[in-house]
Amino acid sequence: GSAGVVSARPVMHMPPARAAPASRHGACSGRRWERQQRWQPDGTGAFLLAVLSSMGISHAKTGVSGNISLGWRSIEAVSEVIHQHIVGNCTAQLETKDKIRVVAGDVGLNTTNASVVTERLNWNKMLVCQQLIVPENGSASADGWLPSTAGTTAIVTYSDTLSYLLLKSGLYGSDYSRRKATRSKFEYAQRTSSPLFIVLGRLDQLQVKHKSPTCKAGLDTKHHSLKALGMLAVFVMQPRLQALLFLDVDAGIIDMQADPADYLALSLTGQADIIGTSNWREQIVINSGALIVRNT
Repeated sequence: GSAGVVSARPVMHMPPARAAPASRHGACSGRRWERQQRWQPDGTGAFLLAVLSSMGISHAKTGVSGNISLGWRSIEAVSEVIHQHIVGNCTAQLETKDKIRVVAGDVGLNTTNASVVTERLNWNKMLVCQQLIVPENGSASADGWLPSTAGTTAIVTYSDTLSYLLLKSGLYGSDYSRRKATRSKFEYAQRTSSPLFIVLGRLDQLQVKHKSPTCKAGLDTKHHSLKALGMLAVFVMQPRLQALLFLDVDAGIIDMQADPADYLALSLTGQADIIGTSNWREQIVINSGALIVRNT
C-alpha cells in the first residue's frame, strides 16, 4: 500500500527499479491522497504525523476518530502514546528459517510462538524489537549483541503479528515469500552490522472506526498508519539514529551490498528528509513500502 505526501523539504526519489511490488487494496487504501494538510510540515516528524492523521489513528485523548487531525500536531503528543502503549525493551532473534524468538521481559515474553505473542499484546500494545545478532555458527543459546544505533541507519519493518512475517506462500505469482523477505532483512542487518527493528502489534483502542479526514467512508488498510507510528517509536527510543530504512514485510533485500547512505548522499544539500520511489505499477507519488527517513 502507498500514500504520497509532499513535505516542505525536498523529497528524493529512489530509482523505480528498486521499488517493492505494490499491494492491491481498495479505493480508501491511501491511493488517492487528498492534500488537506492542517499545518505546514517541517522535517521527518511532521511527515509521519501527517500520515497518522490521514490514515485513521486517533490520539488517546481525543477518543474520536473524526478529530484525529487535532490529536497529532506535535511530537510530544505521539511520544505520550509511544510511552503508554509501545514497549521498547525487546529483542528478536532468527533462530531457524521459520522461527523468530521474541524476548520482552516487560510483558513476560520469551517465545517463538506467534500465538503467545499475539495473546500477550492483545491488540492494545506494540513492541519494538531489535535484532539480537549471534555468531553465524553459534547455537540458539549463544550470547548475542545489539549493534550500535549511534549515527547509523536502521532497518525497520512492521507487522501486526509474528506469524505474518513467516508466511511461506509465494508473492505476486512468484516463489518469493514473506518468510524469505524477512530472512533477507535479518541477513542484511547481520552482514552489515546494522540495527534491525521489528515493530509488532496493534492499537485497536486508537482505531475504533478506522476513518480519517481524507477517507470519510473508512479505510481498507486499517493498520497502515501503525507503520508511521512504528517509525516514530524507533526514533523516539533510539534518538542517536541517523536514519532508518523502512521496508514492508513483503519487501526483500536482494543486493546485500546496497548502502542507504548512498541514497542519502543523493541530496546535495543534505536537506531531503524522505527518500522514496514511485510505484512502478500505478501512478503513486511515493510507495510507502520502501522509504529512507532521516532523523530530523
